[in-house]
Amino acid sequence: MPKEKKTSRFSRGWRLKLISLGAVVCALVVPLVVYLSYDLIKMKMSPCGGIFQQTANRFETEIEFLKSSGKVVLGSEKVADLTERAQITAINMETCCIVFGAGKRDPEKFLQCKASVREYDDNLEKVVSVVKRVVTAESRKLATELHKARRDLDVVVRATQTTSKKFNKQLVQAKQHQAIAELKITPPVEVAIDAKEKEPNDTPLNTNAVKLDKWVTGAVGKK
Repeated sequence: MPKEKKTSRFSRGWRLKLISLGAVVCALVVPLVVYLSYDLIKMKMSPCGGIFQQTANRFETEIEFLKSSGKVVLGSEKVADLTERAQITAINMETCCIVFGAGKRDPEKFLQCKASVREYDDNLEKVVSVVKRVVTAESRKLATELHKARRDLDVVVRATQTTSKKFNKQLVQAKQHQAIAELKITPPVEVAIDAKEKEPNDTPLNTNAVKLDKWVTGAVGKK
């Protein structure tokens, strides 16, 4: 009989440990699942929500290499410049998504933004490749190859900077055009508003009388 009691206590102890372990696992996993689910839902509801992070992730490998191994070859200032431009490019891509409604307002302009991101990413990869050539030529003491690699490095760094500037200019112009378009549909202060559009108005008794060639105000959603 005592042996049975020991066995019973032993098994109960293990059951309690397993229950405790299960509770800890649940406590860790459930918040993670909720967080990831929320992140996915947010990205589905707002296509531009995660585009900054997605774009920044594209440059992560190249930027980390330049920060660790490229400083000696490029110098701190150029590495910092390329890093900042990578972040600006990611921000610009998110802004582009918002301005063009994730491609719904102007698919061609949105595709141009994506092309600019790809171009910047391609140029970063070229910078990394040429930096590796410089390091190899220096370690092997290949003077001719080192001279050529350093010359190529200047070219690809300038090309990367130019791509960043072009994309930024492209987006500034797009935002200006959007602002001008919005101003065109905004009545000047001195213009008298002749009617107001009110909701609901989907029945004959609730229709809004609107005369032709007159300014009308309207709103969607809560104030």
